[in-house]
Amino acid sequence: MKYKLSSQIITIAFILSIFFVQDTNAQTLHLIPNPDNGSVGGPVFLFNGKLYVSYSYGSYSGVKLAEFDGKNLRIIPNPDENLLPAHGYIGLPIIFNNKLYIRYADNTNNYHLAEFNGNSLTVISNPDSGFGYLGNPVILNNKIYFLYGNVGGTIQLAFFDGKSIFLISNPDPGGSMVTSLTYKGALYNLYDAGYEPYQVQEFLKFDGATFIAVTNQYPDLLFLWNYPVIFHDKMYLQALNIASYNLVQSDGNSLYIIPNPDAGLGYYGGGNFLFTNKLFITYSSASGQNQLAYLNDDSTLTIIPNPDDGNVGSVTFPAILDTITFNGDLYIQYESRLSNFLLAKYKNQTLSTIPNSKAIGYSRGYQGFPIVFNGNLFLQYRLDNGALIQEKYDGNSFTDMPNAQTYEGYPIIYNNQLFGQYTSFTGNHQLGYIDFGALPLNFLSFNGKLDNENIELNWQTAQEENTSHFIVQRSNDGITFDNIGNVIAAGNSGVTKNYEYVDNKVKQFNSPHLYYRLQEVDIDGKMQLSSIVVLKISPSSNITIYPNPANDVLNVDFSNPISQNTSMALYNANGEKIVARNNISNDKHQQIKLTGLTQGSYFIVITQNGRELFTKSFIIQH
Repeated sequence: MKYKLSSQIITIAFILSIFFVQDTNAQTLHLIPNPDNGSVGGPVFLFNGKLYVSYSYGSYSGVKLAEFDGKNLRIIPNPDENLLPAHGYIGLPIIFNNKLYIRYADNTNNYHLAEFNGNSLTVISNPDSGFGYLGNPVILNNKIYFLYGNVGGTIQLAFFDGKSIFLISNPDPGGSMVTSLTYKGALYNLYDAGYEPYQVQEFLKFDGATFIAVTNQYPDLLFLWNYPVIFHDKMYLQALNIASYNLVQSDGNSLYIIPNPDAGLGYYGGGNFLFTNKLFITYSSASGQNQLAYLNDDSTLTIIPNPDDGNVGSVTFPAILDTITFNGDLYIQYESRLSNFLLAKYKNQTLSTIPNSKAIGYSRGYQGFPIVFNGNLFLQYRLDNGALIQEKYDGNSFTDMPNAQTYEGYPIIYNNQLFGQYTSFTGNHQLGYIDFGALPLNFLSFNGKLDNENIELNWQTAQEENTSHFIVQRSNDGITFDNIGNVIAAGNSGVTKNYEYVDNKVKQFNSPHLYYRLQEVDIDGKMQLSSIVVLKISPSSNITIYPNPANDVLNVDFSNPISQNTSMALYNANGEKIVARNNISNDKHQQIKLTGLTQGSYFIVITQNGRELFTKSFIIQH
């Protein structure tokens, strides 16, 4: 009888975890059932029309990738079973060649790049027995570049060509790569020569073959590893210049220090973001406060006064991480003089705070995770009793959203519903969404096709009510989308409507796939997203190599005449340059002798005027 009672209790708890509903102002929260007693966690992202999130505990070992298709949550098995806790899927998702790549930890505490093809997960072999894949993945010239911890204990640049990982030798044996970003078709890297932790001595350009130092006329300048950004065709970095922190501008060849507007600590610890075509940063001013500041066209900084003696972000962590644009204004997190957190609005050169209605205690109030949905701003809010809830802000007042035990954040819009993560009353973390009722537009279809060098997008709607326009959005990774155009909507219609948009800027992308979606905007400002269309782009290559595997000779054929300043180089799997040919002749057929080279994996890099044109791996077999 005791066993029977326990079973009933367990059954009731499981039912509660499957489907928990709370109604607030006709809005309903639905929790997605977990496949066992485990929990979801961490950021949620989209890939090929499905949601993905990490999943751990329960009867599964380690941490796994979980997939939600709109109905069920499916756990993706790890290649290694019996993994230790916190091993397995570690995050850092990036989409490349229509496959998902993540960071994966094995039981030996080595990290790998792992490939998910939509069905199963495969671990990519590391080129040595070092720490492995550390992160900072970027896509350039049809390769994933990332940071790699080698067997010697330093960090170097590596790339994955779709089959194998190749290491790129550091400029010297003792230094380590820190971070990378793409700019004007090249890879720029912060490089730590090993003198000071978290302070980087060099800024290097990698053209696909060699590292070239960006001219630095400031002998005391030390770069910080965080927050590089591209704005108005320039790169901006954070650096320590003797006793102050500065924003540093670069055109890829030289550096310029943006003067600080006062004697404060400067651009310290904070992030950066774009708003109204200006670059904003966190600035530690002479008053000792963390304040907003923006970059002017004449390369000077303007500081925005705080509404009181509080701090933008927080006094201990000034990074601007929770910024969002809502109704044309900028909203950020602000720590008041009482050390509680407020939502603050920046408008017309003025920063003002929005009073908390429910929490006044230390570290209570606005916690972040902002997202705009259906014309309202949704955010995470901590009550005085410590509970985390989701709040809706309509521009005037706050409204509680339906909640489980705790709202954990990580919001995302999927299938025209607002999803997030919640702790249920059984203590498990689950995906959930809020049902706001019927939306005023019904998408019948959304398709795209490649037409010569343009992308033609077509979509149909079945009914429209008070629709204003469609915003066409494009992405080269399926995660971050940019607005590229607007199409006027019908407004009110009960019949099928057809729409079209042509993207004529496809040639500027090196990515083999482009992702498109639509954001429908109503007259009252409410919005909904369409499904995502994935289109394969096949950039033509005028260079071929053969045979592969090769024996004594590798042939390189150019279908077009070779321009001046074209060079070729061969590298081994450790990134060491083995053969180099500079300014090759106009002969469209080239041969490289391979005699004397050991068997194994190699790759060839062809550059023109310092820019990488072609890279391909091959095998030598004697």
